[in-house]
Amino acid sequence: MKKLVLQLIFGFIILPLSVAGTLFYLNKNGFFNISKVEVVLENPPGGQEQFLKPNVDNLESALAKYKGLSLWNIKLKKISREVSALNWVDGLNIKRSWPSTLSVRVRPHEVKLLFMAKSGKLVPIIKDGTFLTPIESKEAPDVALLEGETFLKKTELRKKSSGCDRTNSC
Repeated sequence: MKKLVLQLIFGFIILPLSVAGTLFYLNKNGFFNISKVEVVLENPPGGQEQFLKPNVDNLESALAKYKGLSLWNIKLKKISREVSALNWVDGLNIKRSWPSTLSVRVRPHEVKLLFMAKSGKLVPIIKDGTFLTPIESKEAPDVALLEGETFLKKTELRKKSSGCDRTNSC
């Protein structure tokens, strides 16, 4: 009977406390501090690499502020809200890769059209007719180019032009 009680005490009290204490010690000494933020594009649309590269670089720079923080202490929902707020992001998955990597998988919107602004910059348009941030011509994906005040003012016309009405997936 004594042997069973000792085994239960060891199994349910001493062993879990030892594991928790070790993890606490390692966390306090920086073992779980983020040293690498990894941004991976998930199913990027073909031919849009030159458009996505600056966006991914900017995202990596924005997430660099989390380097040095413990993986235990960061709030993934906060990071998710921050990344989801970017207009070129369609979906994302964030996870902790132990012991020291924050992994962010991003699914970008596919640019369906480009609009030529009066300033000469190109404005990407996604399937629902929404404008993204203006880009330089060297970053432009290989898609149809629109110009004219009509496309600027009418979202429905942009939707039709991007094929949103034909697929009914918007």
